Amino acid sequence: MGTSIKLTPRYNTGLYAQTSPGPIVTDTIVPTSIIGPGVGSLTVPPNNFQVGDSYHAKLGGIVSAGNNHELTIIIKSDGTVLATSGLIQLSTSTNQAWECEIDFTITSIGATGSVITNGNFVFNRNSGAYEGRAFNDTEIINTTTPQALDVEIQWDQESASDSIVCYQFVLHKTYGITKLF
Repeated sequence: MGTSIKLTPRYNTGLYAQTSPGPIVTDTIVPTSIIGPGVGSLTVPPNNFQVGDSYHAKLGGIVSAGNNHELTIIIKSDGTVLATSGLIQLSTSTNQAWECEIDFTITSIGATGSVITNGNFVFNRNSGAYEGRAFNDTEIINTTTPQALDVEIQWDQESASDSIVCYQFVLHKTYGITKLF
């Protein structure tokens, strides 16, 4: 008899949970990671992705910004940009809550594999109203090498009135096929 393979869907597999605040990104135009230390791993080993593997990340924290100042959210894997929010113009906000949710799905594998990313960013303005932006992108990803997820913030100008910190970051695998031998 030959070897059998049973394909079983997996849902909500926790991969990483931030346990301490990330760095405060302020007064700089240099893209800076906002993910703090935590438990689990943000790295997928080489040749471990399968078509259809899907992930969900949720981040949140506090933001302050001068009126009409802009930031960009950059999602990277092993240095490759998976998606960017583009410039997000912020209304005046001082120590206000923000949240970002990002979904990723592997659509092909190999040295020129691909991933589709969809995300949204919302924050409170000082006036109490919410503002935000949705974004999506499809990019090439080399699934034959290790992939380490990162989320960076880039301000459009150096200003002491602009700051953002991530207090919570959680990454789940929401769908994937397990090969059982």
